[in-house]
Amino acid sequence: MESKPDYSIRVIGRMARVLNCFTRKEPVQSLMDITRQTGLHKSTVFRILDTLEQLKWLRRDPKTGTYRLGFGLFELGSRAIQGLDFYEASFPHLKELVKVTQQTVHLVVHDSGKALYVNKVEGPSAVVVQPSQIGLRLPLYCTAVGKVLLSDMPPERVTALVEKEGMVRITENTIAQPAALFDALARIREEGYALDDEEIQVGLRCVAAPVRDFTGKVVAAISVSGLSATFSEERLPFFIEELKKTTVRVSAELGWNGP
Repeated sequence: MESKPDYSIRVIGRMARVLNCFTRKEPVQSLMDITRQTGLHKSTVFRILDTLEQLKWLRRDPKTGTYRLGFGLFELGSRAIQGLDFYEASFPHLKELVKVTQQTVHLVVHDSGKALYVNKVEGPSAVVVQPSQIGLRLPLYCTAVGKVLLSDMPPERVTALVEKEGMVRITENTIAQPAALFDALARIREEGYALDDEEIQVGLRCVAAPVRDFTGKVVAAISVSGLSATFSEERLPFFIEELKKTTVRVSAELGWNGP
């Protein structure tokens, strides 16, 4: 078997080893600390530290001589996150979620007071015509994805949206009162998911969970939906668990590392 050519640049690898010494538990490091952890020669570590300081990737305390990560790295990381398209980041995870659940999966964002469906992957067991399609806007208050998006908003903004958009009762199960909606949003924040129990279409149930960016802000919602009979009380925990695993993975790709 042919070995893969090694095009790595040794000094960059050493620089990465130095940067990896700075952790959450130990954000401040000295020259000797890094020399000991990396196993590199003291003079090599010193030159790397000096270069990183010039790049503003590290900051040196003139009093103690210790180092910590600099704002140059923060700016670089911010640009990387801003350039990441969560549509592209989420797509392989959506396909995997469909594979595991055998149900239809959606990716939805908030747009002008509506839930905007930006992606949909049809499940092999999808035998019911769903109202969703890519590019469609549906109400926030009566969809699982919409309630997830509302749950991250300040109460006054939710109130303003409800007053502007209204709350029409579409089915017998539709939440049509602001007080009931706020109760539902509180449960979503506590439980980490939302449920649409035939609120927008009879015979259709849907469970949704949030996608967060590196700040923890909810930037999208992912849902799994299908026949109400399929989403029985016995099967629902399975769908919720797999959905949450997926949203955690997508959120991690966007820089979120919280719970």
